[in-house]
Amino acid sequence: LSTDDLRPAMTGVYVGNRRGSGYLCGTDAHILKHIRQPQLPETFSEMIIPADVVSCIPKDGKIYLQKRADTTDTYVLNCKTHRIAFEPIDAKYPDFLAVIPETFIPAAELDRAKVLQALKIAQNINTATKQFRLFSRGVSVYIRAEDLDTGQEYESMAVGTSLQDEYMQGFNAKLFETVLKDTDGDIIRLRSCERNKLMANIGLDPVRVIMAVMLNSYA
Repeated sequence: LSTDDLRPAMTGVYVGNRRGSGYLCGTDAHILKHIRQPQLPETFSEMIIPADVVSCIPKDGKIYLQKRADTTDTYVLNCKTHRIAFEPIDAKYPDFLAVIPETFIPAAELDRAKVLQALKIAQNINTATKQFRLFSRGVSVYIRAEDLDTGQEYESMAVGTSLQDEYMQGFNAKLFETVLKDTDGDIIRLRSCERNKLMANIGLDPVRVIMAVMLNSYA
């Protein structure tokens, strides 16, 4: 989630119905994580739950959302062990579905542990932008980073299997690392946007959408 008070809507988690489906969504404008919530009633409109409230919600068990009868703006989350009263953030949440392409095509299957190890080195090589190149050579996928100022270069061993011919995308290593650490599984499926290479998604449920970066000639 964002910590920018100038964008209050992004400092909380969106809950609501859009395009006929229920969603939970959070974003900091660089990484977007969303999951469908089919059990959300169609009559439920939408709200933004503050981050400090979300941090108090248990990871397991059912959660019940109710509106307090004695107020117009206060809601209560009933968890197994406690109750949380809060007021939703008064802001309009971005139309996140509008920026998510409907079609992604399989790009690679990544070994999560190998990628995380390679990203640590890539961030130490390109300390200025932390930009790296994820690319295919044959049937394998590699990570490459370079710093023009120092002349340092790094190319990893194979970190996964390519599912596209001549696949290549650039990402911010720190953001990519954050998304991978939040994704379950040893083998992670990466998909690229069919229209362009400016966006990719990682994982299945929930889906994490990450913005790609324009590659410098030396990345």
